[in-house]
Amino acid sequence: MSTKPSECLKRLIKFLSEKGSTLEDFQSFGENVYLFEINYMLIKILSDRGLWSFEISRKFIRENKFYEFSYIISYFEGTPPGSEITIDEKADYFVANYDKITKLFSRENYKGTIEMLEAKRLEYLKEQPCYNAWFINDKSSSTLDNKNSN
Repeated sequence: MSTKPSECLKRLIKFLSEKGSTLEDFQSFGENVYLFEINYMLIKILSDRGLWSFEISRKFIRENKFYEFSYIISYFEGTPPGSEITIDEKADYFVANYDKITKLFSRENYKGTIEMLEAKRLEYLKEQPCYNAWFINDKSSSTLDNKNSN
């Protein structure tokens, strides 16, 4: 696996730059991290041992919790969260749907968006073989996980 961005990722980085985003590019524990700030969004693209991921968050919230970008695609397309989507497909989807995605993270919509992303995350986790043993029975897990396990 390559740790260099593909041509598609390079196009995404150029697109974000043209839209006026700020870029922080650094290495953390062997990962190459690209962190963009644009409008109300934080976009994190990272390479860990040659595997790329694309995550998104709302800027200016206390936790700055990042969510897998496939949850956004799941919301718009009705596909299961965590569907196998390549990093290039995610990058292309972001560029093609930039205006719709930006609206999700606007001041008016972000609370509902974060709730939707958290629901998609839990939906994905519940499909994982270890979920029942690990998350439902773990009393130290987050309040949201415990609340949804009943």
